[in-house]
Amino acid sequence: MKKVYMLLTNGFDPDTRVYKEAQYLIKKGYSVEIICWDRSCDYENEQNIEIDGILIKRFPIKAVAGTGFRQINGFYKFSKKVKEYFRNINFEYIHIHDFDGMMIAFLANALKNKVIFDMHEIYEGYSYAKLGFVYRMVFNFFQKKSFKMIHVNDEQKNKIKDKYKNKLVFLPNYPEQKYFNPIKKEKENTISYIGYIRDYRALSYLLDCSNELSEYSIGLFGNGTELNRLKNEYGNNRNVLFYGKFDGIKDISKIYRNTKILYCVYDENNKNYKLSYPVKLFESIITYTPVIVNKETAQGTFVSKYQIGETVDLNDKYSLIDAVNKIKSDYETYITNIKKISNAFSWESVVVNLDEIYK
Repeated sequence: MKKVYMLLTNGFDPDTRVYKEAQYLIKKGYSVEIICWDRSCDYENEQNIEIDGILIKRFPIKAVAGTGFRQINGFYKFSKKVKEYFRNINFEYIHIHDFDGMMIAFLANALKNKVIFDMHEIYEGYSYAKLGFVYRMVFNFFQKKSFKMIHVNDEQKNKIKDKYKNKLVFLPNYPEQKYFNPIKKEKENTISYIGYIRDYRALSYLLDCSNELSEYSIGLFGNGTELNRLKNEYGNNRNVLFYGKFDGIKDISKIYRNTKILYCVYDENNKNYKLSYPVKLFESIITYTPVIVNKETAQGTFVSKYQIGETVDLNDKYSLIDAVNKIKSDYETYITNIKKISNAFSWESVVVNLDEIYK
């Protein structure tokens, strides 16, 4: 049996996209092992386990995700662990998730044989950083070392050198229907944010409107670097609920059943957010949930085109209140519009593109 090693810079708790890819490869007859960095050290008793046929090897090395260079010590320690782990292992495929995963693999001398660079996002912010020229040089090197590169949207193609574009494989992060269908909405009147809690500007914008949106519960699902700060500032608001960590496979259907409107707004000053299509946007479609997103972003254009939700301006508090009221006043029309496109964005329709890599 052929084996695929995946390299991941989170603790796989679980990482939904990675899980879906691994499951597909197992069904094709591959053995899959995921090497993970458990930054929170939540899995010290689950360092070597199996989840639904996927082998998991976790290294608990303390660091706080999203804190940039403050993680450098943990980053280096994890790369050493990976290097030691692979020292006596011969592998054909190494499937590396994201730019920081590629950095780990480089430091661990693991960029060999068939390297699959799975680009979950655009990495646009890196190129505008103070050392942006270093990033661009490293990114070009990663393109050269890759056997194949997985991209999630067309914008990423513009960052790839022409001579390497034949390595690209399109695999957008669409939701897998079996975890959502059929969705029967409960009677909950909830505006939900679902995901990592790190965008203080966008989330405080929502919570600042909680009094004006008093007929709704406002639910935040997830953990993150800004969770405690938001709890301290808004935890006493009557209709604001912090649900914390959730399982993206087991819990997600229940969350959407209880969601009336999805809040999918991010700080548009982050170029990744401005140009990307978050998986939550497509989850809103497959679950028949009207969505609120930023104006003048890629997803804002998408939502306006198909009339499946409303767009807001983070500099205008009342644009959010107006957006909610518009959806409320004509809710069934939004649902009808969503249903028209609901079959076009499923994981099942695109995951077969992995066959271009694993033959």
